[in-house]
Amino acid sequence: MPISFTIVLSPVVALYLLRDWHRLVAGLESYVRTSRRASIEQFLRIADQVLRHYIHGQLLVMLGVAAMYTLGYGLTGISLGLVLGVLAGIVFVIPFASLVLVGIPGFVIAILQFHDIAHPFAIVLTVVMAELMGNIVLTPVLVGRFVRVHPAGVLLFIFAGGALFGVLGMVLALPLAAITTAWTSKIVNPPPVQSLAPHQDPSPPPT
Repeated sequence: MPISFTIVLSPVVALYLLRDWHRLVAGLESYVRTSRRASIEQFLRIADQVLRHYIHGQLLVMLGVAAMYTLGYGLTGISLGLVLGVLAGIVFVIPFASLVLVGIPGFVIAILQFHDIAHPFAIVLTVVMAELMGNIVLTPVLVGRFVRVHPAGVLLFIFAGGALFGVLGMVLALPLAAITTAWTSKIVNPPPVQSLAPHQDPSPPPT
């Protein structure tokens, strides 16, 4: 699948899934047998909670990346620096999208606007620092903390997803791995059953 097609398709698919999530869950429950419905509902509750945490963490990462791009482009003085910085944060959730849609245009604008080497070099430095900080620091630490996955595990899941399924695998690897980890933890370590207090009597009252 071409990377440009994936960059365009991924946010559209994510938007429809988020919009119709509860409808999809209700439709799935209607096809599940009653004997298994409790397990399915528990899994869906865990998935919903993990996805909410993932989105919260990803929003913080996007905000941080937008701030770094905006600051770097603003200090460089290129035109449309604020617009490009905000765009970088919005598309950062898709691998390589900020580099292609913001980094390359910023470099071209710097060349055309200043006709020197210093300003394009400053743009390259800004892009490299923002991409490294976003991918190596912010995503593992912030998103990993929200979905309760170790930062090293975050990087491992993303790299594995990219190696197996390309860009789309990199996008979906972390939320799917987080859901699987949370579900497995519930199975392996179920919540303890509360025992009756010493003064409580489980037998029915005498008639």
